[in-house]
Amino acid sequence: MTRLRRAGHTVVEVEATAAFKSLGPLRYGINPASRADFDTLAEDLRGRDALPQRILHLWALTPHARRGRFGQRRPWKPLQTYDTSLARHYFSLMFVAQAFAADSESLRLV
Repeated sequence: MTRLRRAGHTVVEVEATAAFKSLGPLRYGINPASRADFDTLAEDLRGRDALPQRILHLWALTPHARRGRFGQRRPWKPLQTYDTSLARHYFSLMFVAQAFAADSESLRLV
């Protein structure tokens, strides 16, 4: 991210949170399972004239630690893990494309 900023690019950082929130200048938290959060993000960026031309989706690279206190492994909850992964890796891509597609003729989603 630092290299992109040094090269003069505007970088907007978005992380997964329970609900939409502003985390700082061009930093946001959104719920990956909430289409409304993606629409809110698009509206906010539209108002700042900071709509993206390219989106780099890296949420699949986020490590998922399953360690509890004192290094003990937490119990695996397959249905909860499935829902979380589906929202983070599939629905978030769909929602970001839907929220920003109308604003760009050539939006690149990587």
